[in-house]
Amino acid sequence: MGRLAFGMLARFAEMERTFNLERLRPRPRRRRPGRPRKMTDDQVRRAAALDAGHSLAEVAAGYGTALRKAGT
Repeated sequence: MGRLAFGMLARFAEMERTFNLERLRPRPRRRRPGRPRKMTDDQVRRAAALDAGHSLAEVAAGYGTALRKAGT
């Protein structure tokens, strides 16, 4: 009976060691956390330049995006 218990403990220890190694393995990092952007950096720069003569809603409509306030 002692050999059975020792064998089971050894298997559990091996399984736990495998789990720990998997947890410690470096994962590929995403480029940027969060939701993907709708507009490229160049489009954002051009939209900021257009903002001088137009309302924000007009600029957003020109790029096919919606104007939203943060947190809504």
